[in-house]
Amino acid sequence: LCDVKKIFSLTFVLMLLASLSLPNYVLAAPQAETYTADYLSSASATVRYSDWLAGSSSTLDIFLSDVVGNANLLDGMYVGWCIQPGITGLLHGEPAVIYSSLNEEILPSELVGLPWDKINYVLNHKIRGDGKTDLDFFKDVQTAIWLLLGDDNPEFGVSSEAQQMVDDANVNAGFVPGNEDFVAFI
Repeated sequence: LCDVKKIFSLTFVLMLLASLSLPNYVLAAPQAETYTADYLSSASATVRYSDWLAGSSSTLDIFLSDVVGNANLLDGMYVGWCIQPGITGLLHGEPAVIYSSLNEEILPSELVGLPWDKINYVLNHKIRGDGKTDLDFFKDVQTAIWLLLGDDNPEFGVSSEAQQMVDDANVNAGFVPGNEDFVAFI
């Protein structure tokens, strides 16, 4: 991969090595500048989550500290999205490993084959309905992610905007984030 100027938000799904019963989330970060091999690598960090549905720009905020192993991930707050409906546990300063969705070779086996291209598409092409509150908009994006992951009964129902995001992602399967785009990490 070539060095291409990137001003974007990274999107992550955190996977704890210690316990598969804890929740997995998708996050976003505003502070990377270059697209390098680090976008294909993993990192370790200490993670803390905000309360569910209390995110500043998503369903939850995720805070990373002590990040090691990826020059594009910095300590700070990241916008978060859930990929496991129905799990209520939150991380409060636990260690986690973060993997790039752009490199299935490094993903844990339970995350290989999930539609990361479509999730990346949704995260880069969100649809906000007219008159929707921030929370309603966040719920629509969250629902689209859950639908793409196979949830047939999402917690918030299926709005026309959520369904449109899913339909658009399906039409654009194979999407690869480009310059200034979100990139999903797991």
